[in-house]
This record gives sequence, C-alpha cells and structure tokens, in this order.
Amino acid sequence: MDIDTKKGGDLSIEEILEKADWLIRENEPERAVKLCRRAARKHQKNERLFGVLGDALSETGQYRDAKTAFAKAVILAPDNPLLQARLAETLLECGKIAESLERVKVALELDRDHAYATFVKAMVMEFAGQDDVADFWYRRATKLNRQEFFR
Repeated sequence: MDIDTKKGGDLSIEEILEKADWLIRENEPERAVKLCRRAARKHQKNERLFGVLGDALSETGQYRDAKTAFAKAVILAPDNPLLQARLAETLLECGKIAESLERVKVALELDRDHAYATFVKAMVMEFAGQDDVADFWYRRATKLNRQEFFR
C-alpha cells in the first residue's frame, strides 16, 4: 500500500504511526511529517501521533515546529517521561537551555531511571558548561541502557 495515495483518514491510527515510524527509519521524514499532519486533523487527541510528528520534524531540522508538536503531546500525556524528555531535547536544539533543564527534571521526576531522560539531562548539563555533572549523567545513562547509550 502506497501511503501517498491513501489518505491519512483512511488508515487506522496504528497504521499511521507504524508507517510514520518506518518512514523516519527509512530516512524519509518529510513524508512522515506530511502523513502525521494529515492524520492530526482527525486524531487531535493522540499524544503518540504528536510525538511521532515531533520526531519527524526534528529529523528534518524543523526544531521549532517539533517543539510545538512535542508540547502538544505533553499536554495530552503529561505523565509520559519519554515525551517530556523529547520536548526537553527539542528545547535544547532551539537553544533554550534553562527551559530544557526544567522539562528534563519533570521527566526524571516521573521516572528517575528513564535512560533516555537521563541521557538528555547529560546533554543539557554539557550545553550548560557543567562537564563534570554531564559526565555523571552520561555514565548513568550508559548504566541504565548499555545498548542505546555508551561512552
């Protein structure tokens, strides 16, 4: 099935998310953005959709739009540490270090052992010029998930 010929409204939300993830992995984030934006008209309350849209926008370098998508996802699911961490990372990409630090703190309050949030905290500390603190958080991320994060 060619996703460009089948409207986002004709696909289930699971099919949309699966196809958008696949497009991002296949280095076609622009098509994923298009698919997610079409689908967002119908699925305005699906935090996963806005998270995937944020991922796709981030991959295309549209960090301000990605920030908006992740912010929407966080509004819909404020208890999701991954979405909080993705928003923190995107804020960092926009040069908003203090806001990023506040958001990653929220993610770690939700799950203190969330490996990705821990890794984002390390990046934030590095950008803030606190290399010793960043090193601690990088090591902690590695300890929490050796496959994803390594020194």
